[in-house]
Amino acid sequence: LKEEIIHLQRLLKKNGRLILALPNYKSYDAEYYKDKWAAYDVPRHLNHFSEESIRNIFKETELQLIDIKPLKWDSYYISMLSEKYCKHNFTFLRGVVKGWKSNIKANKTGQYSSLVYIFEKIRKVVDVRLNNVSQLAGFTKKNDLKYFLDKIICCQYQHRPDWAPTDEILD
Repeated sequence: LKEEIIHLQRLLKKNGRLILALPNYKSYDAEYYKDKWAAYDVPRHLNHFSEESIRNIFKETELQLIDIKPLKWDSYYISMLSEKYCKHNFTFLRGVVKGWKSNIKANKTGQYSSLVYIFEKIRKVVDVRLNNVSQLAGFTKKNDLKYFLDKIICCQYQHRPDWAPTDEILD
């Protein structure tokens, strides 16, 4: 998975965004339908994620999660398909009711049937160190850090010592 993420990072243009629409196995409809939940949908979905797992997977990448949006209509579609997999009668009606119930619960929990994750490349690193040129800074000296950020992840560098914590805060 990490190799795919690295590949996506390379493909993404400087101001580009990565948008992932993924089923959420922590949703009400996933819990209700269990192994008959249509969004398990192998082989299209080999892995399944929650918001927490997505945050963890992308934590050490060049991509920053900037927004999460629900795909509210997906709960209806997934529920209708799940009803079909369960071989119930009135799959359309039952699916609409379960999809509606899933969205009502998700309004409180945030666990919608599917979520859209929007990422963008990190644009700028702000260095708040008071002394960013001493030997103790190692390879993160001001000019070295600026060079690495520019060449490796196409990211801007800004030194803002005025944003550094004051002695008063540190004591």
